[in-house]
This record gives sequence, structure tokens and C-alpha cells, in this order.
Amino acid sequence: MSPIVRAGAPAEFLALVPHLLGCTPRSSLALVTFAAGRSLGALRIDLPAPDSDAEVENVASTVIGMACKVSRTDAVAAVVYTDIPLRDAGSTPHRALVDAVVARADICGLRVIDAFAVGPDGWIGYLAGAHDEPRPLEEIAADPDLTRTPELDGDQYAAATLPPVPTAERTAVHRLLTDAGHLVARSREAKRLPAGRRAAARLVLDDIADPPALFEAFVSPDEDPDDRAVAAVNGEIARTLTGRDVRDQAGLDSALETLDGTPGFARLGANAAVAVSLAALHAAAAAEGLPLWRYLAGDARVRIPLPEVQIFGGGAHAGRRTDVQDFMVMCPRAATVRQAFEITADVYRAAGALMEESGRLAGVADEGGWWPLFASNEEALETLARAIDRSGWRAGHDVFISLDVAANELGHGDGYRLPLDGAELSTTQMVDRVAGWAARYPILSIEDPVSQDDVAGMADATARFGQRVQVIGDDFLVTNAERVRKAAAAGACNAVLVKVNQAGTVSRAKAALEAARALGWSAIVSARSGETEDVSIAHLSTGWDAGQLKVGSFTRSERMAKWNELLRIEEEMGADAVFAGAGALPASVAETLA
Repeated sequence: MSPIVRAGAPAEFLALVPHLLGCTPRSSLALVTFAAGRSLGALRIDLPAPDSDAEVENVASTVIGMACKVSRTDAVAAVVYTDIPLRDAGSTPHRALVDAVVARADICGLRVIDAFAVGPDGWIGYLAGAHDEPRPLEEIAADPDLTRTPELDGDQYAAATLPPVPTAERTAVHRLLTDAGHLVARSREAKRLPAGRRAAARLVLDDIADPPALFEAFVSPDEDPDDRAVAAVNGEIARTLTGRDVRDQAGLDSALETLDGTPGFARLGANAAVAVSLAALHAAAAAEGLPLWRYLAGDARVRIPLPEVQIFGGGAHAGRRTDVQDFMVMCPRAATVRQAFEITADVYRAAGALMEESGRLAGVADEGGWWPLFASNEEALETLARAIDRSGWRAGHDVFISLDVAANELGHGDGYRLPLDGAELSTTQMVDRVAGWAARYPILSIEDPVSQDDVAGMADATARFGQRVQVIGDDFLVTNAERVRKAAAAGACNAVLVKVNQAGTVSRAKAALEAARALGWSAIVSARSGETEDVSIAHLSTGWDAGQLKVGSFTRSERMAKWNELLRIEEEMGADAVFAGAGALPASVAETLA
């Protein structure tokens, strides 16, 4: 059940139309609410087709109860959005549901102005009034007699006595139908970028700007890269893509690559390419009337991803106060993503309490984790393990540690330098140190234990602890399918971090994920250091069935927006929701948890 209650113009109601007219697996019932002849707005309840009289009565009672809570409501219009095409239906479905709504409204003293059904084929069927047979919305929109449609026939409803309907209210309802007809027509054309109109780009500021890894796609390199990217989108990119079908993601992304003419979008800038690629994906999903995750999944059954959540920031995210960049937790044995978040919240609060008690609470780092005032990298690990125990959950059973070493930032000559530990290490010594941490603490995942060009070191790390620990390549693989395959051939890594911004386009990012999947690796869709409140990656990780998602900590709105979106997706899935849990990890690692 997903009610939407808004006061204001009927536009709130109309905003639902394009989404609900897609091939949705569920139906929706909307009520337009009125007071003193003026439309207040709309409320909506999503529902499966009721299978019994009791379910019908329950839905009717619920939706009318919601209507009564809208200030001053004295009349309603009922609209059923159904996944049954009405053109060939022969009769209007869900009549029993609307009968029950009308009866319940009468009991509650609400007048019913009209009732009709809208199908995915753009036809409507009147459940009351003058027209009982379905008609196309375009025909209704062109009907000169819309405002003179007769009032409801109370004889159709044994439990309802319907008074005459004021012309102003009847006109308002049918104006909604007229506008809905235009929206249906526009949604059919929305699958293409029209020649006479184009999408425009604008600058969106993120929370931080970090330099890219050596092999990832380039951000525009001039003095004003954001201005240059916006100009590129509004200029030559728009001219190239106008008229293309947004559902052809691969073709559209290929056109972007051809237009740029460089391997890593060095001319146009990956910031321009990523924005356009994602915008096209969103437009395609909207044109189909589907949530983005469902559009990506198609008919496949997909899972809610396992979160990796930062508890202590570090490295470049915290003024290099620790050498290790992220100290995170994972809850692979949680039953649902909601429970995983509840456990993580307990650990996050416990970690903060420990920092406060030791006099080292100093706010949060860039991605929301606690600021790491520690004397050594291992002290941070010890404190995190203590926080897990203090939270009431069991380290190594309910909660595991995940590290992003980000060793690319630690490279020094032919080896590595860890300033906090006062250590200069060779590749072998670096792998030894990380392997020692994995042996002493309940660590389940380690990202970039060596630098991006240290293939031998990554292969050594994978051989040393890759059977029981997920070894992720971020800077090492930069969301590049070919680098994934080469790493696998070298025995390096067993998981890939997938970032659309690294790849440059949605298609490139998906190719890297599919390359990893073909190798039997795991995949983690990830945010970047600089983030906005865009929630695309929550949908990508779910719709692609990646299995894991990493976005930062459990505070700061640009991070929490993604976690909250996962909860919404879980609600949308309803009884079909499946949490990836340990099944998202490499097979050998998952077996250690069985």
C-alpha cells in the first residue's frame, strides 16, 4: 500500500498518470478530492486486483478513510488504473471495487462525482455516468460535450443514493480526463527525443571533488570543466542525440563515444557523458511507465543488494587522518535490507559512543563516517570490532568488517608508505600487513589492497586470502570490462566495483559488471566520493541484480537518499522482495558463512 495525499492543484493527480499507464504488474485506485466545488488534489493506493469480497471491502474502506482525512473533503471522483487493456476487454474491470468505494463514500457522507477506469492502452471505461463502454482518451479529450456528461445514475449502486452533481465539479473531473489523454499521447512519443524539443543540462554541485584514478574516464580538464560539460550537453551532444530512441541505451552510448572520439571521454568530459547516459536511461524507464529498477530488470527476478556502510572515514575522506580509506560493516546474514540497516545503525551509534567516551568524538568525515582520531590503522579496526560487540550484535556472525584500503593513495616509489603507522613497505610487506588484519579481525571484504598498477601484488593478495575474503578492484579495475578479464587471467581480484562515473556511460558500466559475472566474480555498484542526492545507483544495483551496494555512511543526506531508496524499492517489490545477503559474495566466501 503506497498512499499519496497532497493538497493543491489536480496536477498532483496528473503527475501519476504517465507512471500508472505503463505495463505495471499492479493496479492503482486514485481518488480526486473536492471541497466546495474546488479540486484539492488526489490520493492513491497501489493494490493487486482484489481476490475476495473481504479484500474489496478492505481496499474501499482504506481509500475512503484516507479521503476523509484530506481537509474539508466533501466529494470524490474515483479512478481505477488497471493493467488490463480496456479496448478489447468488453467490459470495465474492477467494477466491484468501485461499487464498494461508492457505497463506502455514501456511508461516510461523501458525494461521488464520477468513477472510471484507465487502461494501459490509453482507453477509459466509465464505471458510472453516461458511457459504460470503454472509449479512447483521445476521443474523450476531443468531445465537445465533456462538460455536459450526465451525473451518476444512483440506480447502479444499491447502497448509494447520489445527489445531483454540480457542473463545476463534473467539469473539473473531465478536465482531468482531457489532460490525461494528452499525457497518454505524450508518453507514447516520449520514447524518442523529439526533433522540436530537447533536454537541457544544468550544473549540479556535489559534496566533494576528488581527482580520478589513472585509468578511469576523464572529467573535462579545462579551468571550468562543469561549464564545459554543460555547454557540450546543450550543444553538440543534443544535436547528435535528438531523434534517437532512448530505449536503445547501447546505441545512444555508442553515439556518445563516437562523438567524443577519445578512449576516455577526454574531449567532451565524462561528467557530460555520464549525465546524458543516465538521463536517457531515466527517460526510457519513464516512457515505459516503470520504476527504473524494474525497467532494467525486465522479466527477471532481482534481489535487494547487500549494503556496505562506512562507520569510520579515513584516507582522502578524512584529511588522511588514517591510511585506510574506509572502515565499513556488512550484514550478510540479515533477513532483509531493513534489518541490515537496523543492525548497521546500532553499530554506528555504538562507534560514536565509544569515540565520545574516549574524548575523540570530532564530527564526521566526507562520506558521513565518524572522524578517525586513532593512533594507528589497527586501532581503528579494534575500535570497530568493539563497536560491533557493544551494539549487541556478534562480530564475525551478524556483522563483518569491510575495508577500502585505497592503496593507490599509499604508493611510494616501488612500495607503499603508511604515515600513521610510520611504515614504508614493499609490495610483499603490504600484502602481509593486510593479510594479518584479515586473520585477526572478522573482515569479509577488502578493496584495493594494492595500487592500480600492482598486478603481481593483487594476484598475491587474492591467492593469500581470496578464498575467504572478497577482494575488490576499484582503482585497479576502473569499471572496465577488458581490465576485469585481464585481472582474472592474472589471478587478481574476485570482485569488481562498478561506478558509472568511472566507465563514462551506463553501457560501459554494465559491460564491466557482466564481464565479472561471467567469471563467477561478485559485483558492487558504488557511489563516488563526490555525490548528490541522485538515487540512480540504488536502482542500478537492484535492476542489474548486482547483489551489493556501497554509498558511504549512515548519515549525510546525499548518502541516506540511496539507502532510503532501497527501502522504497523493497516496498514496491512486496512479497517478491528477496535480500541478496551472503549470496552476493564470491562463492568461496559465501561458503564460509554457510
